Amino acid sequence: MSGTAQTASPHGSRGDADRSQKNDSQIVLVTGGSRGIGRALAGEFASHGYALGLVARHADALEQTAQELRAAHGIPVHTYALDLTALNATDRLRAAVEADGVRVKYLINNAGAWSRGPVATTDLEDLEHVITTNALVPLRLTKMLLPHLIANEGGILNVGSLAGTLPTPTFAVYGASKAFLASLSVAMRQELKQQGIPVCVVLPGLVHTGFTASGERSIWYRLSAGAPETVAFAAYRGFMTGQATVVPGLMSRVIDFGIRFLPGAFTQGILNFATSRRRE
Repeated sequence: MSGTAQTASPHGSRGDADRSQKNDSQIVLVTGGSRGIGRALAGEFASHGYALGLVARHADALEQTAQELRAAHGIPVHTYALDLTALNATDRLRAAVEADGVRVKYLINNAGAWSRGPVATTDLEDLEHVITTNALVPLRLTKMLLPHLIANEGGILNVGSLAGTLPTPTFAVYGASKAFLASLSVAMRQELKQQGIPVCVVLPGLVHTGFTASGERSIWYRLSAGAPETVAFAAYRGFMTGQATVVPGLMSRVIDFGIRFLPGAFTQGILNFATSRRRE
């Protein structure tokens, strides 16, 4: 480890009005911050003058990303090379953050894992890793860092998925873990309302990331997958204007509309057909 929808009142716009008001001792902590959506979110916050804390497993990639963001935006970037699913990892992260003399203003729970294939033929260890990464780690970090967030008038941005809004064969556990995160976000938004801590969940559809870099690329993927930067831009804007849920990209919003307003049996049937070729 190296230390170095529905809307509420606007939250972060006051800080964007004057970068000089930002405090370098307050950081935006981004898990999975070295690549993909996490890297794009880090860049979006950095472009608005926020100091960063990036968490990822691989120290080399993490430090390279940090150097690029420092050079591009002139902001402090602290790095924490950790596997957040490891025993006591969240406690070690908190200790490292506090040892750096910084406090978390915004927590971005972005780190994720997935597993493709039927539950029956997928190793249980792989499925449990998905649940731990996508559900338990965000819960642990949120619980642990709440004192920081309350003291710094901060907030929580969780990166979910449209896969969490409808049961998805061959991605069953991934979708279920993202459904947990979305439900947790909505509930905690209400619980933390009196403390002034906004909670927002972003629900991307297909995105060009490391998750989707390998394997079959269908026509549907090529037509509908968006860029991480598009997700980050929409997520930042929605979070800072007090939205509860953000669905980035036109195609994702169309899909979300269909899931919400078309008969459930119809949309589930389409999804079952679309994933049937991948089943064993």
